[in-house]
Amino acid sequence: MIQLLPHTEYIVTKFTVSPVRRNRMLSKTIVDILFLFLTLSVLTGITVSTASVMDEDIWWHLQTGRWILAHHAVPTQDMFSAHAAGQPWIAYSWLFDVFASRLFDLGGYRAILALSTFVLLAYTAWATVFLSRFTNLVRAMILAFVAYTAVMPLKSPRPWLFTILFFALELSLLWIARERNRPALLLPIVPLFALWANIHIQFVYGLALIGLFALELSLPRSVRGALSAEPAPRLRSMWLWILLAASSLATLLNPYGWNLYRVVAQYATQTAPLTYVQEMQAMPFRNVMNWMVLLLICSAIFALGCARRKNLLLIAALAISCYCGFRSQRDVWFPVTFAILALGCALRSNGPAVPAQSRRTYWIALPLTVAVTLCVLTLDPRFSASALHDAIEKRFPAKASAYIESHGLHGPLFNPYGWGGYLIWRLPDMPVSIDGRANLYEATLAATSNTVGGAKNWSRDADVRKAKTILLEQGCPLATVLRSDLHYRLLYEDSVAAVFQPAP
Repeated sequence: MIQLLPHTEYIVTKFTVSPVRRNRMLSKTIVDILFLFLTLSVLTGITVSTASVMDEDIWWHLQTGRWILAHHAVPTQDMFSAHAAGQPWIAYSWLFDVFASRLFDLGGYRAILALSTFVLLAYTAWATVFLSRFTNLVRAMILAFVAYTAVMPLKSPRPWLFTILFFALELSLLWIARERNRPALLLPIVPLFALWANIHIQFVYGLALIGLFALELSLPRSVRGALSAEPAPRLRSMWLWILLAASSLATLLNPYGWNLYRVVAQYATQTAPLTYVQEMQAMPFRNVMNWMVLLLICSAIFALGCARRKNLLLIAALAISCYCGFRSQRDVWFPVTFAILALGCALRSNGPAVPAQSRRTYWIALPLTVAVTLCVLTLDPRFSASALHDAIEKRFPAKASAYIESHGLHGPLFNPYGWGGYLIWRLPDMPVSIDGRANLYEATLAATSNTVGGAKNWSRDADVRKAKTILLEQGCPLATVLRSDLHYRLLYEDSVAAVFQPAP
């Protein structure tokens, strides 16, 4: 009888307490689903805007994709520019160009808007799911929301969006494999790099991340113990060195082979783009997003410094990523990603372990969010084809391009840097003087910037002297100068652009 009492107590507990617990768990899951769904939907709804299709470079990506599809080959020399015509050129994002071109053919401007919207939504969802390993869903969502706000200036249809997403996925696999000693989780990283190298050259950041993990695990136990109070990872460094070698080889599976690294070297060593291209300059701290980046980084540094267990890997990663992010604002996603990870780890280390959220939360909430976002993009009149076309006409010289085309004006063409990509797409038969492929124009970026700015020696600019058609932004200093210069005549102007031609 005495021996039966524990069994009786177990049975009573199972049939009385378990239903109550199950109801509580079900209620919590429903609340979490609604919270995640509403938060992501509202976040996406209030941030989606036509500004996402106002990018200056997406146009030459579209035209490159069209060229590749028409010729069934990748370009090896420049054919869009009068200045760099015939020079070696590597379309390092050729797969993105093809994908974007096909997407545009299928859905127009709205499809391009959807691309940037859904990729950043996927990054936010990743941050929520991954950070919920360390803390509860509410805190994870707060960190994800702040990260989304910080990287919002990058919400443009560029190949860097896929770099952000691929880097996040790689970081998750490396972190979990290191934490759980599961080398099998490293296997998907190799094909990921084969894809990544054909989409964007910033795959080198991913290779550097593997190297950082490998170096940290290669430190002797005595050194690691002296520098860090964190328990030693159980994953062997050998697996990561093998992964680094295999991933590096996988990046060579592209149409250009090892020559792809020449573009990496160009962007790493050229200084003119850092001075004259806005997205490559340091953060100006003129908007709330830049200050959000600084807040995240400072909070992460404080959390890492206060932690009882010093995480050498995160400290090194945050330091390296801060150098990249503060050097060029197009890389702010890099320190932001490590900052939210450091804060997530701090939340876990400062309290009891938090169980992983139910997968049902994500399986239900994320598809619902995608569906709502699709409805917004489809039904909202702000994002109709006509509305997006009107917005683009107010930003780019669409009407001036139509005038050039209808009146049969000839090149060479002189144009500002920001419009070069659009003109490659809009006037494919008229080579531009400069465009967003900054690595091709290292020697002329400064001269073009000074000329458009109305410098005293503007008439000595070789591209201006050769030009038979000059297309400038309305109100720019050079346009003002040309209006009063007898050697040039104004052919056309509207609220956006002005077209000039040398006087006969």
